[in-house]
Amino acid sequence: MKKTVLVIALTLIATTVAAQAALTTRGTDANYGTHSYQAGFTPDPAEITITSGGSINAASANSGCNGFVTANPDAIIRWRGQSEFLRLAFRPNEAGQDTTLVVRTPGGQYICNDDTVGLNPVVDLNNPAAGAYRVWVGSYEAGTNTPGKLLVSELRSTTP
Repeated sequence: MKKTVLVIALTLIATTVAAQAALTTRGTDANYGTHSYQAGFTPDPAEITITSGGSINAASANSGCNGFVTANPDAIIRWRGQSEFLRLAFRPNEAGQDTTLVVRTPGGQYICNDDTVGLNPVVDLNNPAAGAYRVWVGSYEAGTNTPGKLLVSELRSTTP
């Protein structure tokens, strides 16, 4: 009985570690590049062309995350300066597409969102820290890819 419990516990730990390692959190490789912004940037919003989706369940990064993403982030946002607010949002090229966002902050926290504006995800960062924000744009359903724009904005009025 004790051996069975130990085997189950070790299996759960190994599965959790493997799942968290599925998303690339170091290095400089991003599917759609690294983009640098500093407080007060123009034009605002900035737009990065991205196609969502992948084969990795975003819940592997955080149980509160939805959708399917790639191992590498879609974009790395290098942020400098002081600002009260930074918004990351995804606007699909076609309305009605269900997408998600996974953002890893410079401090290692995962922030996820699904369906803030209709089916479009938005992550708001108050007083964003300087550093690299790794951004994954997921598709709610596996095997679905949705082209669109990742919006980077200091304006609360920016919506996907």
